[in-house]
Amino acid sequence: MLRMRSDRNLILCGGMSEYLYSKSLQMELPEDVRCQVSIERAFHCTDSPIALVREGIAKKRQSGIDRNPYANIWLFFQNSQWEPTVSDLIERNNFRPAYCPICIEQWYYLHFREHSGTAKTANDVNRELQALWPDYKKNRIDAFQALKNMLPVAVQHSNEENINAASVQPMNPFPLFTVQNLISFFDGLKLAS
Repeated sequence: MLRMRSDRNLILCGGMSEYLYSKSLQMELPEDVRCQVSIERAFHCTDSPIALVREGIAKKRQSGIDRNPYANIWLFFQNSQWEPTVSDLIERNNFRPAYCPICIEQWYYLHFREHSGTAKTANDVNRELQALWPDYKKNRIDAFQALKNMLPVAVQHSNEENINAASVQPMNPFPLFTVQNLISFFDGLKLAS
């Protein structure tokens, strides 16, 4: 008889940078825990959160058909094209979002500075990040390994960004950054092993 796993987790990534970062987080796990996390790059989402959510729904449905559901499905993406239905679908499907307002480079920026700067576009973010981290090359450097020692600072800065954003726009229930929740999830897997 085939035994199905009940501790499976999926991280569905909207971009290559998110995929590489997630793979690095996975490699930090003890060897016997790594198999609990599947990391996939969603090729059909074209950086659209709604398309990523739809792909997540399809993967959730298939895991149910296979009678081997995921304990958690994370969607790791940038939310620059946020649509009102995205949050409803994420909540309705019990997905766990990990995102940055413009691009993942904003997350990297928070390792160096306490706010996400004056950037309005991904090019602005990359320019500001390059000034702080001259060796950075998109998708060509293991960003997690290079920044891992500064991770607690980034988590603190992202939480402060969310508090500041909520005070400026109290009617907006969505935080700017939730990547720190994904970091916390991986920390929890390490502690549970």
